[in-house]
Amino acid sequence: GYWETPFDPEITRRREFFINNETAVRVVMMRTDGNYYTYRDEELGCEVVRIPYQGNASALFILPDKGKLNQVEQALGREALLRWETFARQRRIDLSLPRVSLRTNYDVKELFKGLGITEVFTDQADLSAFTEQHKLKISQAVHEAYLNIHENGTEAAVTTVIDMDPYSLPPIVTFNRPYLVVVVEHLTHAILFLGRVVNPNENCESEWGSLNTPVLA
Repeated sequence: GYWETPFDPEITRRREFFINNETAVRVVMMRTDGNYYTYRDEELGCEVVRIPYQGNASALFILPDKGKLNQVEQALGREALLRWETFARQRRIDLSLPRVSLRTNYDVKELFKGLGITEVFTDQADLSAFTEQHKLKISQAVHEAYLNIHENGTEAAVTTVIDMDPYSLPPIVTFNRPYLVVVVEHLTHAILFLGRVVNPNENCESEWGSLNTPVLA
């Protein structure tokens, strides 16, 4: 959907993103100055910024401290999400975030079999509740995910809102190293999307030219 407060595309610039200590790439970096719910998790070593969509969902952008990506990723679960939601406080920040498209797909046939769902893949499958055709079985099960993060949200939009105060300098939060993104629906607390961005320039295409899309985990 659309962000509650879109980024201003006029101040989108190319900036450095540090894949690791030895490698940096130039990425398309969005920027905004506004009020967001944030939380500094000292236990895990990360900064969390929540960007709300219009409606009942938000994107949580999680920036681990240097060298803490695996630690934060392994701890990412219900307990961590509830802690961030409970203790996050709204404050004004100067936020910079890469514009990026995330896409991946998984063959989940073996996953289903591991859960004991096996008969539907065999000649003994009974799919009569779904179709009148007989002698059908499931041959493939694939999960695909796609998320395009840009100034207006995750879809095209035509409105721009700028919320800036030139008389004070807010804390700077820059997502210029590997980070995690979680899209959460508030009413059910369901995780709709979970991804990891290590290099925003892999397989990503935008109006800035042919970039390359990050691998999701």
